Amino acid sequence: MPRSLAAAVRFLAAFVMAIAAVMLRYVVDPVPESSPADLLVYLAVYVAARWLGAGPAVLVLGVGLAAFVYFCLPPHGQLAVTELRHQIGLIVSVVLGLTLIWVVARRTRELVRLEREIANRELAEARLRMGREEFRALAEKCPTGIFRTDASGACTYVNEYWCRLSGRTGAEALGGGWGEAIHPEDLPRVLDTWRDAFAARRSYTVEYRIRLPEGRLRHAITTAQPVFDERGDFTHYIGTVLDISDLKQAYSSLARKEEVLRNLIEAQEYEKQTIGHDIHDGLLQYAIGSRMLLESLVHDHGTTPDADVIETVLGYLGKGIAEGRQVVRGMRPPLLDDLGLGAALEDLADQFAGLGVRVECRIDADLTALSPSLQTTIYRVMQESLNNVRKHSGSDRAVVSLRQTEGGLRLEVEDHGRGFDVGAGGPQGFGLIGMTERVRLAGGTLRIDSNPGRGTRVSAELPLPVSAVPAGSPGA
Repeated sequence: MPRSLAAAVRFLAAFVMAIAAVMLRYVVDPVPESSPADLLVYLAVYVAARWLGAGPAVLVLGVGLAAFVYFCLPPHGQLAVTELRHQIGLIVSVVLGLTLIWVVARRTRELVRLEREIANRELAEARLRMGREEFRALAEKCPTGIFRTDASGACTYVNEYWCRLSGRTGAEALGGGWGEAIHPEDLPRVLDTWRDAFAARRSYTVEYRIRLPEGRLRHAITTAQPVFDERGDFTHYIGTVLDISDLKQAYSSLARKEEVLRNLIEAQEYEKQTIGHDIHDGLLQYAIGSRMLLESLVHDHGTTPDADVIETVLGYLGKGIAEGRQVVRGMRPPLLDDLGLGAALEDLADQFAGLGVRVECRIDADLTALSPSLQTTIYRVMQESLNNVRKHSGSDRAVVSLRQTEGGLRLEVEDHGRGFDVGAGGPQGFGLIGMTERVRLAGGTLRIDSNPGRGTRVSAELPLPVSAVPAGSPGA
């Protein structure tokens, strides 16, 4: 119903109530001797003020008094009040009626407000009960352990998953009983972490082993957050418990595979070194000796009928010796073992200069404290990156930089060739896979930045042991 129509209905009802009160009063006593507004008028005013509002109640009071004056007070049939006592009575009736209206209206507003507050509180309590029931149902079926404490830190609730994970009942976990599920070797560390976090009212995360009643072990990690009320007062902790046994097993398996791969790479490097030494000290020495004998033969006998053939053989031997040396240097450069990484990188740059790629080396790092495996990783990443520059970039120039960073080394190989779309995906070559695995096994990361027509930059971030970081460096 529109508000204007509802107001009209209320005022119409008030008018009818006023007329009814006057008629009833006139029937009971047509010639009143008392105040012009007696109990019946006040009763109508009260009813109107209580259920219809202050405005309709004022209408009832006005209409009731006017009709009472018109019909009941002399001179009859007029709204004029001539006698002083009637005038005083009328004023008193108006004051009493308005006072009654004000009191009833105020009381009605208070009642309405109280009813609204009660309704809102009941609704809030109903929603809270529903929320608690939904939370409890969700917590019980959640595939994660959930626990709750009180303000003193004692456990007050654990869900079904926690019970299944620990092999204990919910009652056994209450208070401090949850500690019985933790492996005795891990319990002191867990308790220290919990006490420190509780004293500081901060979140915490701790990893530990759970000992099941039958003796089996599970690995778990707990994360908990403090909860505060609207005034900022601490109320309790709530946290989760995750079973990470499968994850730990996967990590362990991955670590074993990485160790196998690391050993394979080291064995490969050793085999390369061995083959390089065998070629250098065996085949190359025989080839060099053969060449020297032929050169001596030509020198001692001068021109012979087979001089052309001998010169051809000498040329082939020279090429074979040069290629053999190149193979040996590619397998494991002797300079890496004899003179160190810096000289080996400079020698590698000279090799590619001979192949048509001018390489600018910028080495700004202390390389004396690097382990042999890390030196080999840096050398192989630079070697493979320069091979890609020579084969795929179309550029005749590359820049190699090796510099100290905070706690590590950064190797960059950059060219200004044709580049490629890194985001296009596609199969990766064995060289790129090998570089990535070498860097990862060394504890670092490899990144390739490239765009068509804008060249390529290969960046390798490699960690250094703390002892290898010199004093005064950014990581010291």
